[in-house]
Amino acid sequence: MSKKFVVFSSIIISLLLSIVIFYLYGVPRLLDPERYKPLIINSIKQQTGLNVDSGLLGLSTTPDFGVVIISNSLKVKYQDNSSLAKAENITVKIKLLPLLFKKIEISELRLIKPEIYLTKLQNGKYKIEELLASLNKSQKQEFEVDVNKIDLLIKDYRINYQNEALNPSKIVSVKGDKLNIFDFKPGKFVGLETKGQLLIENSPKINFNIKLLTELPGENQQNKPKKEGIDSDPIENLIKYNLRGDLDADLKVKNIDKDPQILGYIDLKNLKLKIDLEEISNSYGRIDFSKNKTAVNSKIFVDANSFLEVVSDITSLEKGDFDIAVKSSTLDLKRVKKLAYALASITKTKIDNIKSIDLAGKLKADFKVASSSRKNKYNGYLTVSDATVSYKGISKPAKNLNIKVQFDNDKLTFLNSYGYIDDIKFNITGNVDAKNNADLNIDLPRVNLSTIHQLLKTSSLLAANNKDLQDLKSISGYVSSNIQLKGKLDKEILSVARIGVINPVIRHKQLPQPVSLTKGEIVANQNEIKINNVQTVLYQSPIVISGKVTEFSSKNPAMDIMAKGQFNTINIGKFLTPDLRKSTRAKGVLPVVASLKGNVNNWNLLAQTKMDKSNYVACFAEIDIPASQIYNLEATGNSSSLNINKLMIASSNSPSRSSNGFYNIENARKLVNLTGKIDKYNTEVPILNNLRIETSEVLPVRLFEPQNTTGKINAALVLNGNSAAPNVNGKLDLIGLNSKPTAFADDVVSIDFSGNEAVLNFNNVKLADSKLNGKATLPKKITMPLVIKNMEINSDYINADKISQQFPSKPSQDVPVVINNGTFNAQKLVINNLTNSNVAFNFNLNNYGILRINNLRSNVASGIASGNIEMNMKTTGIRGTLTAQGMQVNTLATSLANTPNEIFGIMDGNVVFSTYGITPEQMTYNANGNTSFIIRNGRLAKLGSFKHFLKAPDILSTGLSIYQVNNVAELVSRKNTENFDNLQGRASFRNGIITLEEVKSQGKNLCLYIKGNVYMKNNYSDLVILGRASDDVVRLMAPIRKVSLDNLVNRVPIGQIGMGILQGGLNYVRPKPQYPDQNLIPILSSPSTPDIEGIFAVTIKGDPASVKSVKSFKWLN
Repeated sequence: MSKKFVVFSSIIISLLLSIVIFYLYGVPRLLDPERYKPLIINSIKQQTGLNVDSGLLGLSTTPDFGVVIISNSLKVKYQDNSSLAKAENITVKIKLLPLLFKKIEISELRLIKPEIYLTKLQNGKYKIEELLASLNKSQKQEFEVDVNKIDLLIKDYRINYQNEALNPSKIVSVKGDKLNIFDFKPGKFVGLETKGQLLIENSPKINFNIKLLTELPGENQQNKPKKEGIDSDPIENLIKYNLRGDLDADLKVKNIDKDPQILGYIDLKNLKLKIDLEEISNSYGRIDFSKNKTAVNSKIFVDANSFLEVVSDITSLEKGDFDIAVKSSTLDLKRVKKLAYALASITKTKIDNIKSIDLAGKLKADFKVASSSRKNKYNGYLTVSDATVSYKGISKPAKNLNIKVQFDNDKLTFLNSYGYIDDIKFNITGNVDAKNNADLNIDLPRVNLSTIHQLLKTSSLLAANNKDLQDLKSISGYVSSNIQLKGKLDKEILSVARIGVINPVIRHKQLPQPVSLTKGEIVANQNEIKINNVQTVLYQSPIVISGKVTEFSSKNPAMDIMAKGQFNTINIGKFLTPDLRKSTRAKGVLPVVASLKGNVNNWNLLAQTKMDKSNYVACFAEIDIPASQIYNLEATGNSSSLNINKLMIASSNSPSRSSNGFYNIENARKLVNLTGKIDKYNTEVPILNNLRIETSEVLPVRLFEPQNTTGKINAALVLNGNSAAPNVNGKLDLIGLNSKPTAFADDVVSIDFSGNEAVLNFNNVKLADSKLNGKATLPKKITMPLVIKNMEINSDYINADKISQQFPSKPSQDVPVVINNGTFNAQKLVINNLTNSNVAFNFNLNNYGILRINNLRSNVASGIASGNIEMNMKTTGIRGTLTAQGMQVNTLATSLANTPNEIFGIMDGNVVFSTYGITPEQMTYNANGNTSFIIRNGRLAKLGSFKHFLKAPDILSTGLSIYQVNNVAELVSRKNTENFDNLQGRASFRNGIITLEEVKSQGKNLCLYIKGNVYMKNNYSDLVILGRASDDVVRLMAPIRKVSLDNLVNRVPIGQIGMGILQGGLNYVRPKPQYPDQNLIPILSSPSTPDIEGIFAVTIKGDPASVKSVKSFKWLN
């Protein structure tokens, strides 16, 4: 070795030794932590708000390039000076090299007498939790902290917990001699060893000694959401139940994420707790985990005297290799539930199910079960006595439960096991063997369906959002049920349920009448539901249903259902709307047969019924042939669409049936066929798609309205769109309609939908002896009410009186037709026995039932009538204004008032009126309005004749003979007092009474002023007529006038009048005249001497044309 090499080596070694000596002794002095302590404490306070008080800090280095920081004391407090943590001695070892990469790797942490204070605030959060949440999380951390493989040794530790939300709040502490955590790999592995006590208010409760080596769950397990229903703070329940005992455990856990493998033991001794102020003690339990077996040895006391003891060796429950012994005293199930709830609350186990169940009754068990692949041996028993089980959300409990299970040889058997749900009893029999083969029977001999309905309605768990249940009004009666369970319990078990009918009755909102089930059976298993001759009765109509439903475990169960029965037509009206009910005729009983196959998304329906003259249902009309008619429907569809492949009406004189009950229609006469598609058929407004309705020939029909109308029909129609307002194409003809009872007939009524608008033509329509022709246009989209755009009605002759007799008007709340514009023209119209000619008007009918007749014009009574009329079809109300020009008043009086030849002349006038009613009498009584008129060059046959007036009783009582009176009257009649130049007046009418407000006539020899009332019903009149007679008439009537005045003077008490004047002087008041309106009598139209003119008064009570109605005649001057 050369000298140079020796020198060089010595230098290198000296340098290394110098560096090591400087590292071990120089660096700690250079990096004295006491110099930086104020800076570190201030930085922590600024970043966290915590107050840190540290004792003397020391620093040393280690040969493995580590730094050891030592503090002889540490205190950490919140800003409010409350303690967070403290320790008497802290040693932290940090590796130096990772610091170059901004990584703090802590390899060792030793704490002496650490004490931590955890406080849970009133808001449910921890105090330290709120502090950490307030930190600036966006601040970038310059150094990464690594605690991988850290060795943690803690001596004389204590952790204090206090929940401020509790009242009173108690301090729960965990203290121990040591806590050693080793081989710590975050997210992978940890070793833990500790021994200590759990204390409440410094009173020891639980002693523990735990050793644990375990893999840690992966990140995907750690991030799983917390389960609901778990008590969030088990410490509170430790205090509540005062749990005490000793826990000793030594466990090693592997494969924790998948199939955990556990070795070691858990030993619980001297377990005590308090429930409802009762002390429960002496419970214990030990579980030993070995590679091939788990052994359990436990005894749990439910109360001071009741216990459950379980001893077992379990190799594999799945493979049936275990040995279990269970023994108990008689247990109170209420106490069992309370104990289970307490233990679940303490151990953070899900408790929702425990909360939801209420238990009562007794349980006792003493059995042993030994099972292996070689042999099985069971013996013992388990009994439940007089138990009650209720569940939250189920309104009725299971009560009087008595279950006895006998463990014998290789199976367990249910003996005399039964219970009740309200008044429904169920029995359980059968057995389960060691290989999990079950053969069980649940028998319900008499199930009260009313009880089941009430259970479903009142149980929130069953009835929520169940529309079908809400529509079920009631269900009564009984069924019997038997459920058989066979197969392996750990695999698919075969179940068969048999339901026998004992006359249940179902009432549903969609059915006006209840449905009764009188006989039959339903059998259900995993594969199908069989319906065996279930006999139902609806609307007195018996139906038998048979078939099966398969694949019901899938979303589309398959159906194969057959229904046969009879429909009693007496109840058809209950299915129809009121208006449709009026238009429907039904009689007898209809045979019905139907077959439904497929599933809800693809089904096939075949249905038939037969009608004849004795058994039928028809709406508006029926096909008028003697042979039987078979209605045959063939359809396919799904939950929203219906395809009608064939809806046919066929006829046959002797229809034959096949074995399945359907009629053979191959050779039958085809009458009507309907095909097409209906979408959304289960909604309120289905959609029609090319729905074709065709008659194969011109068919004889009988219409119900007008009554017994016969004729023929030919149709070829296609409907599309909204069913409430479909678009129609095609043509419909009604040919040769004839109704003898109503004298209705027509040649042809046709509706053509082939153009842009539908056109309705009606030719030679006969109503009684009236004839009509016309046409109408309407939209191709048919709506209700039917809208007619334009309508024309023309006639040579219409007798409205005869039509109203055949078709009396009645009010209707439905308006089936709306007419926008219409015109009417009739060459001759008879109404109220009055003949009109050249009648024309415009009209419209709105959807409120208001018919308006405008621009009415007619030639009547040698004059012209015009006006406007409005009629309410719903109330029969009518109002209007009519004007008359140049009419012969005798013609009007003869036709309208039935007073022929009483009044003559040419009349002008107008009337404003309103009325309502069905019969003429009602309309007369309800009439209301007023009129004004003038009649020129006329004659009053009776009321202008002195021959009529002089028949008054007071004239005949004067002593004159009838002969004398008649002679005078005959002389006066030569003066033609009946004739007048004009007669004008005003009148009003109400409640069947015409009030003559002022009627005046003016003539050459006679003028009249008439007031009073006339009853329109019988023409009874109560009138006062004041008259003015010319001097010529007065002279001719001198004999009668003289006698009348003499009688008047004789009757006046002159002496009394004189004495009255003398006594009263100037205050004398002349008596009020009996007829004050004398000044309203018109003057005569010819010259006359006023002093000689006679003023008279006539009283009429009765028919003005009858002489018996003239009650008095008096001269007033």
